[in-house]
Amino acid sequence: MSKFGIYRNDRCALLLENGPELACAVLLCMARCTCVPINIQQTSPEIRAELHGTGCKALIVQEGQDLHWVRSIIEGLPVRVLQLVPDSITAGIFSLVPWDAATLAASEAGVEQCARKQELGNETGHGFNSPLDTALVLHTSGTSGNKKKVPYTLETLCVGAACIIDSWGLVAEDVCLNMMPLFHVGGITRN
Repeated sequence: MSKFGIYRNDRCALLLENGPELACAVLLCMARCTCVPINIQQTSPEIRAELHGTGCKALIVQEGQDLHWVRSIIEGLPVRVLQLVPDSITAGIFSLVPWDAATLAASEAGVEQCARKQELGNETGHGFNSPLDTALVLHTSGTSGNKKKVPYTLETLCVGAACIIDSWGLVAEDVCLNMMPLFHVGGITRN
């Protein structure tokens, strides 16, 4: 993510359909920055409000997404857009490519900055999240009032996953099917 100018503690929204690419993108973002999955079925103003309210620096959309719709959502917001390009053979594998000139410029600057930091041996802000970094931000449904932002640290997510693994007696050979959406707490932290 750092090659696109997105670092630890930067917030990156995912506006993707449920599926293996979204699942892998959630894991990528939770490991490298702060993941903000957004329900793609919301209206443009609702999506825009979530981007603004969470302070997202980047937005990942599916390759081929309606560019006019994306432009209307991000207009006036300081958000870089990346396109997720799925692998044609393997589900869940994808590449990220810049969508616009600003993201492309940040990507080129990010690659140069990463190279300079590595030469100096300074990885500050680069690399993987630490246990106490906020890895995920979700919104409540808003059924009892306004939607609220709920931050989750990487440590909290890992402890939760360990508890589910233990309580269900899961082993490495088990395969689980997640029926919950990946913008919802149940789809990410309970499955």
